[in-house]
Amino acid sequence: MNKSTKITIIIKFAITLFITYLILFKRDVGSLIYHIGNFFVDGNYIFGLISLVNITLLYILTIHNLTFNNKSLKNLKYFLLFPDIILVTINLILGIYIRTIHYNMPFALAQSEFIILACGSAFVYYAMSIILTLFFSKTKDYKENVIPAELKINNNPLFFTGRIERKPYFITKFAIFIICLTILTIFNTFIKNELLIFILIPILSSIFFILSLFAANKRLHDIKWHPLLLIIWAIPFLGLTIGLPLFFIKTKQNDK
Repeated sequence: MNKSTKITIIIKFAITLFITYLILFKRDVGSLIYHIGNFFVDGNYIFGLISLVNITLLYILTIHNLTFNNKSLKNLKYFLLFPDIILVTINLILGIYIRTIHYNMPFALAQSEFIILACGSAFVYYAMSIILTLFFSKTKDYKENVIPAELKINNNPLFFTGRIERKPYFITKFAIFIICLTILTIFNTFIKNELLIFILIPILSSIFFILSLFAANKRLHDIKWHPLLLIIWAIPFLGLTIGLPLFFIKTKQNDK
């Protein structure tokens, strides 16, 4: 890691640390972070927590995709991943603790507020790191360390490394759809506890999202599309522009 890269990382960390300070002690981070977080939470704190996990997972996967065939960037990514995830966790847990214990805020109110702020800060922190990674990957020092990417066929959807061909990908998506339909039918027929349904459905949705995310990531590698398209894939409705072609485009052989 050269000097300019270190300085850039330090500046980025200082910015995220300052935002965390504002969230925890000033409650004044501007409307941007709050509105971004509120978009992901959408009035449901359980859904908000699951969205936070999904955003973080998508971030980890994106950084992995951008750095896996570059020795220098592989070392760099840990200086981005760990501080970001730790600070987001602090924004959530320590924020709730400070507001409830030291400021006597009702727990439910502190919970809803800091889930929103944690989601908003996660989006901002992660976006900054992805942009920096893209920037570093285009500089001369890091271009020289690119190694050929050898992605072997690995049709297991439980792993995000490797590639998945069209047929296993289709079977994976079809199986997820059938399982979702079956579980929803069981819920509507046998489970009358609204609170239980309120909790279980977001959790199950998150599990299915993760499986689909891993499979889509591998399929993008299989057809040699840019890994950043995974971010578009994760956006509701807009993601169809990426998701649908994954069913039809043939496998492309690796260039050795």
